[in-house]
Amino acid sequence: MNKKKVIVPIVAGVATLGILTGVSYAYFSAKITENNKTETIMKSNELGLTFTGVSEINANSMIPGDSFTKTFSVENTSNRAVTYNIYMQNITNEFNEDLVYTLTDDNGEVVAETALPTTNTGKSYLMTNISIDAGVTKNYTLKIEYKYLDTLQNDYQGSSFNATLGIDTEQIQEEISTLCKRATTLHTEICSQTSTSSYCRADGYGEGDTITYGNLGENGTLSTGDAFDCDVNGDGTYDAETERFYYISDMTNGVTTDSDTAVLIYYNNVSGGEPNNMAAYVYDTSGNNNNGPVTAITQLPTTSQWSNVNLISPTRQITNETGGTTTSAGDLPSFSYEVYSARLLTYQEVYNGCYNGTTAITSTKGLSSKCKYLMENTKYSSSTLATYGGWLETPISSRSNSAWFVFGNSRIVGYNTVSTTSSLGVRPAIEVLKSNISY
Repeated sequence: MNKKKVIVPIVAGVATLGILTGVSYAYFSAKITENNKTETIMKSNELGLTFTGVSEINANSMIPGDSFTKTFSVENTSNRAVTYNIYMQNITNEFNEDLVYTLTDDNGEVVAETALPTTNTGKSYLMTNISIDAGVTKNYTLKIEYKYLDTLQNDYQGSSFNATLGIDTEQIQEEISTLCKRATTLHTEICSQTSTSSYCRADGYGEGDTITYGNLGENGTLSTGDAFDCDVNGDGTYDAETERFYYISDMTNGVTTDSDTAVLIYYNNVSGGEPNNMAAYVYDTSGNNNNGPVTAITQLPTTSQWSNVNLISPTRQITNETGGTTTSAGDLPSFSYEVYSARLLTYQEVYNGCYNGTTAITSTKGLSSKCKYLMENTKYSSSTLATYGGWLETPISSRSNSAWFVFGNSRIVGYNTVSTTSSLGVRPAIEVLKSNISY
């Protein structure tokens, strides 16, 4: 991915320093009060720095050699590395160069040390170009010391120092363009099936009627069937014809669920990573379901074909429809999609996205009300197309030789033997962080 530097100004003024001095011959007696307070500078999906520390320090009557310290921290709450600067502004400094500061980091290392800035309404930087990774907090101690340098001790009687302490930032980030954008038009097909007891006709379409797949959705909400165009090949184009996906549910393999990650299913089956509604493939030629879909996945788009998307974890635990990791054939292994940008859907993801609360997804019309989009480019619309639907990753718990698939005839999730060559395809599912979807 390309990298760029983004200059992001942050409103400062998060902590105020004040040194109030009184007259007492040649020295000042000291009193320091601190008021702890947390301030948020900026917080967003793209950039977030939180400044935490003492918001105001008042010191009265300091003598030469006296000092005080304040502590503060900077937390990067974003998911990108950030480079920031620490500064003072709106400075009134009547001590001239006799007031100095030392800035110490987490490791006790002095990272900046010099005389405090002189009177200045603009920004005077104490330290610049500090890099902080995502999720990291850096802690600082700022020591301010009165080092009396003149021979006449009374020069700065009644003097004061006031300033506002703040941070601003430059963010160094990977340029990650939005991967998926809401579709503005929907795919359609013509229902050309003749039997009224199955396929599209059994869902109420007449012969010659238009079937519309998915929905345009509601801004700010992800609902099953929401249509998206995803720039999976990284060419900068969101192709509504060949890069159409549908949100089905959050990522789950039956054991764990990741609510930050959306799973989207492709509009078509694939052959060699390319859309193809006329090609069928077996799940596993060995005839056993405990290997995972080792044959089917060889048709998925590779990381070079869909270079702009990747799986959260290419190696995953395959589970059956109940979340179990064993079948009568033995333990289901961790399964690798290492060279692929997509995988097969799981039974649990289909259940979470498609169950309508009344009809089981394994019962006739179980997919009809919420998930017709799973049957686009299948025999659901036309007997001339090659497949009933696509394989799911999930083996069936009660059989050692079968796995689940989408069946357009009865509009259900059904199962078949993994070595069957009878009209089942490979349909890619992608995993996308919700923060990288424009919805």
